[in-house]
Amino acid sequence: MPHGLASDYFSALQSIWLVHLLVSCLIGGRDYAFGRMDQYLLPYYHRDIASGRLDRDTAVWFSANFMMKANEITGTASQHFKPKPIPSAGNKQYIIIGGSSVDGADDANELSEVLLDAAVLCAMPQPVVVVRLADASSPAFLDRAASASVAAQGLIHFMNDRTFISGLIRKGVSPEDACDYTARGCSTVDIPARTACRDEFLDATGWFLAALRGGRVPGEAHPRYPGVPEPAKLHTFEEVLSALATVVNQAISTIITMNDARTEPYWECSFTNDGGAHFHFDALLLRDCIEQGRLHCQGALRYVVRVHHFAGLATITDSLMTIKRLVFDEGRLTFPELMTACEHNFAGQEALRNDILHHIPKFGNDIPEVDVIAARVAAMLRDAVDAVTPLPRHILIASLYSLTNHYIFGKSLMATPDGRLAGEPLSENHSPTYGMDSAGTTALMSSLAHLPFAEMPSGGLNVKFAFTPDAPRLAALLRTFFRMGGAIIGFTFVTRATLEDARQRPEPYRSLLVRQTGFSEYFTALPDFEQVEMINRTEH
Repeated sequence: MPHGLASDYFSALQSIWLVHLLVSCLIGGRDYAFGRMDQYLLPYYHRDIASGRLDRDTAVWFSANFMMKANEITGTASQHFKPKPIPSAGNKQYIIIGGSSVDGADDANELSEVLLDAAVLCAMPQPVVVVRLADASSPAFLDRAASASVAAQGLIHFMNDRTFISGLIRKGVSPEDACDYTARGCSTVDIPARTACRDEFLDATGWFLAALRGGRVPGEAHPRYPGVPEPAKLHTFEEVLSALATVVNQAISTIITMNDARTEPYWECSFTNDGGAHFHFDALLLRDCIEQGRLHCQGALRYVVRVHHFAGLATITDSLMTIKRLVFDEGRLTFPELMTACEHNFAGQEALRNDILHHIPKFGNDIPEVDVIAARVAAMLRDAVDAVTPLPRHILIASLYSLTNHYIFGKSLMATPDGRLAGEPLSENHSPTYGMDSAGTTALMSSLAHLPFAEMPSGGLNVKFAFTPDAPRLAALLRTFFRMGGAIIGFTFVTRATLEDARQRPEPYRSLLVRQTGFSEYFTALPDFEQVEMINRTEH
């Protein structure tokens, strides 16, 4: 291993790996990112190429071996399924390439393409390779990234510079730092070496149900959220939305205020030694801590990013559309009658549930009436977060992202007006409910483009193709989606029949990668419920 500064591309990779191993295993945190490797390693690459010590093929080989090492941190099993061989929490690791600089120039370079080729050569779940696409990104680089995504079974992940940079600047991040953003924790935006981060996963669908029940939650005699009308007093669709806004504002304000007292991220205090000094190795990797000679928990960092992830956007949207259509537009049911059907899990109401599932318009199909509702729900969540005055240096971000909590939250919730039964999963990330986006990929992206991603820079959209598109077609799809305002997207290229066969006969499919919420995983390593979700995802 190198002593002192790295002298060449190989020793630079070795240095990064050794530090990464320390923070992952000794600190025991999760979701560490290697950051923008194509930027900070470029001088080493250029010097080695110019001196003849390195050729491009060898650089690809070194980089691919580095990527393979990342799979040793957590093993190759799902973080939800098998135990890990080291004391690290289940984590995913990220390499970020491409993007744009503060002057708008294209930051993609020769090393960006080397790392793409290395990802194809490695073709394992770790690390997640995130391509930042900007208005300035060249068509050649976009085609190369799209080709790598296909060749690596969807391992490549795409983020839109336009939405993420503008969203961070809106929150008070300097343009220089915003343009240096990276991804951490599947789809969570990060400012490398400048920030402490904390994620909060919140059950927005539970709030929605409380709004439909006079502010009450199951098991509590009195309303948890005062000021919400009883169901019989909700006479218009706008009153239903107003009731939801009342609950959302109260819930988010309470949660953020409670968490203000817990300002340290979970990884900030590495461990204690019988009440003695804390070992803050990770503070040595944060520029503000180094420059000020203070720890992050002593207020050294300029940004503390707190991302509030909301689950179930499509579940809420489709439920609201059902209420609007059946109760207020057509008058086929009273509002209390629909809620009674949900509370009884649609028992004896199979015809009603079938009608809701198959005839009420759903989010993800480019239907303006539905897309407007989704945009209003998203804006409601965003506005509730924005309404809370943050602590100094704290940045509060609203996000439409669930990780696997859409499954966890759904288990404890009653049936919802969109036809979802009690205990079933909610919709994932900001994706449509599985199987409900039936109008094609273009319609799906058009619906998503209505959401306010420039003010909610996070989230995740996963698209499953039943065919392998050529790189130019995928590149055109990406460019169009991001120009429309989309934020983040990943792909799986596999048929439903293949997944069903892999579920029954796993041995021939051990290397089959699929795109989960914000990362890739071996399909056969997933627990059964996640395999079922992957199979049920709409096939385009």
